[in-house]
Amino acid sequence: MSGKKNGIGDLIEDFQKGLSLKRKKNAELFSYAEGEFEQAIWKEFLPANALSLLANPSPSYFAHKETVFVGLCTWALEPSNTRLRKAAMVHEMLRILDADERRVLRLVANDSFLAHMAGVYARGPEFYEELFIPTRGLRGSTGLPSRGYVKNRLASKRPELFDAIDFLSILHFHVSNLSEFKEYGVPSVKKGSELFKRLGFAGGAISASTVKSRWREWKSTISLTYAARSVYADSGKTLLDEMLAGTARYSRWEGLIPTWLQRARFVAEDILGRIRDVDGNHPGALDLNLPYFSDLNLQAEVFECPDFSPEQVNAIKAKFPDQRYKKARALVGNLVSPAIT
Repeated sequence: MSGKKNGIGDLIEDFQKGLSLKRKKNAELFSYAEGEFEQAIWKEFLPANALSLLANPSPSYFAHKETVFVGLCTWALEPSNTRLRKAAMVHEMLRILDADERRVLRLVANDSFLAHMAGVYARGPEFYEELFIPTRGLRGSTGLPSRGYVKNRLASKRPELFDAIDFLSILHFHVSNLSEFKEYGVPSVKKGSELFKRLGFAGGAISASTVKSRWREWKSTISLTYAARSVYADSGKTLLDEMLAGTARYSRWEGLIPTWLQRARFVAEDILGRIRDVDGNHPGALDLNLPYFSDLNLQAEVFECPDFSPEQVNAIKAKFPDQRYKKARALVGNLVSPAIT
């Protein structure tokens, strides 16, 4: 019996050798830790890990950053909904995989066997071991919400989220324009919520208590969502617009992700870090958001708050004066002896 392998056997052996060499080469190029996606993104979502990966300019394996980006965008809009986040990531991974399979099939003149071999080699073993298998591949979408459901669910968040974002813009204005003057005190959730209706947000139809409820609901990820509204694509749409539409993709936003994360860090450190957010036993916005940036190798980027009309600016200034500071100044003035002539 001949010791020679048939053509298919030789091809498979060469293919396996090629994958082994590719794995060694990729280990020097790619920015990922073995098993990190499954443990820190899939099973439990650790935002600091996601931000660190997306901020790293080094490439990663096939569909990795794309899937994590969608996971982060979905988590920021509904952090407690694990099934929604997983569904969004699986649908994005399968969308990218399907497009690549079609591309490879065209290159090999519709030879399905060669397309499979070439596709697996091009995507690399890391994709299958780190991403495809942990998410259960094509079976991963079974039992998870459909792509249409994910989009509708995200879109439904827009009105209440924008109430929280508009509210934060009031405190952002204070931090950027009034904080250097002692007489305006510290920007507080209480005073900001009382201003919301007067400034005409939400048609003036929302009470201060409702605003505080919206804030409590959304503040755990507000650094990311608020900053996303300030980042624009060439189309004129913001990153937040696409996040809420369920259409935000890494390929379109890759170049602007550092800006997004740097601005989000500014929100966490410089805005949330300066406001008074006393809410019973609930943690403050700063404590919730600041840990996301613990491993981020990007500095904060200051950005301007949305424009307010002159009438709105006057209303904000009238609301925030610190009465204790005024009384102290008056007291000091009364204690100063008149000049001796």
